[in-house]
Amino acid sequence: MLKDDNYLKLKPEWVLRNDGNMVILYLTSTKNIEYQILDPVTATVISLINGRRCVGDLTKTIGFLFDISTDSSRSLLENIVNVLNDKLEKIDVLDVPDTTAVEYNPLDFLVSPEEFVCQHRLARPLTLMLYFSGWCQTNCIYCYADLTNMRKLNHMSLGQWMEIMEQARDLGIRMLQLTGGDPMSRPDSAEFLAKLTEMGFIFLASTKCYVSLDDANRLAEAGWNNPVNGVNREFQVSIDSPDPETADRLMRCKGYLSRATETLQNLMDAGIEPKVKAVLTPINYHQAYDHVETFSELGIRNFQFTSYARSHYRHDDHLFLTDEMKLKASDLLKAAKESWPDLIIEGDAVKYTLPSPESQKERRKKMGVQSRLFCRQNYAWDRT
Repeated sequence: MLKDDNYLKLKPEWVLRNDGNMVILYLTSTKNIEYQILDPVTATVISLINGRRCVGDLTKTIGFLFDISTDSSRSLLENIVNVLNDKLEKIDVLDVPDTTAVEYNPLDFLVSPEEFVCQHRLARPLTLMLYFSGWCQTNCIYCYADLTNMRKLNHMSLGQWMEIMEQARDLGIRMLQLTGGDPMSRPDSAEFLAKLTEMGFIFLASTKCYVSLDDANRLAEAGWNNPVNGVNREFQVSIDSPDPETADRLMRCKGYLSRATETLQNLMDAGIEPKVKAVLTPINYHQAYDHVETFSELGIRNFQFTSYARSHYRHDDHLFLTDEMKLKASDLLKAAKESWPDLIIEGDAVKYTLPSPESQKERRKKMGVQSRLFCRQNYAWDRT
């Protein structure tokens, strides 16, 4: 129940956008695409919520705008807040005003009921998937990308890319997904990411390439640590094993662990906090605890562990984890979370319980081989 002296604030990661004949509310994120279409009344009410108006004032304003009673206005406001906060909390209820909250002009979100169209195809994209590079510095045994053909591609120049990104910025697009080979594999990769940062785009950079201290400093100077709508950019370095020989075996390249470790140090020296991601296979699943221990000692605070998934271009059934392996990895990661409770340890490999024989049978029946033939290379956070 809202109180008259409560203040309402739209969380900064949630953004209102007029999309022509409808208004949408979308989530600023480096991982998820989440949005909802708002009816004109809801859009108007949300545009009034700015962290500075108390519930009492909002009730009066809503009543005046829609020519309804105080009780009806209060009921409308509470209903909208409850609906918006049902699954994902989008509106904060505060005891004091917050002058840092985003303030919208309600006139920017007026949509005539006659013109309002509740459709799912947006007039402008929320995010762009950028295929900046088809190159890579590794040859991973589980590669999700079509590297054979990608390495033959001719790349657009940095100048051409920047023309496109300026158009995207002018359209109000702020979220990007980097895909391809490795986004850091071109000689001008650091400059490209720095320019994207300076332009206010948010994205996840996931790499297995070596990042020099100069390149790391260039990203930091561009404002890498400046949040967009309260959300930070992420720099993810993929390291599948704390053991040099195992890491080389999985990456199919010599000296990978040494270079990747230096990359982590260069990023941290530049003031960028990297995230370490590992893909677990029968080769390295038993090293999960040691993985966290080794890299946390270097100063890494954020980890992601994911189990090997079917690859369209380079798949091997022997790389799948058995249920027992998944359970063992999960137990090791739970133990790591207990040993280092201040660390972020996440991913599908963290929480796992053995399914019952009946559920396994139902799963096999429901998910045939063809339904599992998919490629995850389109998503940077899965690819590298």
